[in-house]
Amino acid sequence: MRISQKGFTLTELLATIAIISILSSVTIVSLNSLMPTLRLKGGARQLISDIRKTQGWAVEEQNIHQIKLTINSGSYTLERVENPAEIRETVALPRNIFVSNLSANIVGGEIRFNAAGGSLNYLNAPLGEATITLINQKGSRLNIIISPSGTAKIQ
Repeated sequence: MRISQKGFTLTELLATIAIISILSSVTIVSLNSLMPTLRLKGGARQLISDIRKTQGWAVEEQNIHQIKLTINSGSYTLERVENPAEIRETVALPRNIFVSNLSANIVGGEIRFNAAGGSLNYLNAPLGEATITLINQKGSRLNIIISPSGTAKIQ
């Protein structure tokens, strides 16, 4: 009488584990090279979200609010400008993401929003189109464009 054995041999199991290990290491290397780009895009989306939040506060409270950015900084603040002035939030950008450039019309790093949601400069005059540039450690850049009406988009 012959006994039938079912299963895998040790060689087959080791070969399968080796293939899985190789595929996993290739995937990890690929993901690590994508992380700076993903962080940059995430930082840009976060900044746009906070621009809209600041704009929403200005409309809701019928009071001027601003987002204050600093070049070469990995953070920014969301502020109420008056009645009373206060820093409402300090936000950190993702790791190794920095504000690298602001267009000339963003004086002092301040982008303000009036009670109608329109964008203003630090003198509370209409801002016009403004650009914020974010950069990651690989030198990749993304621009955020803010229109005079206060809408923001990634370019």
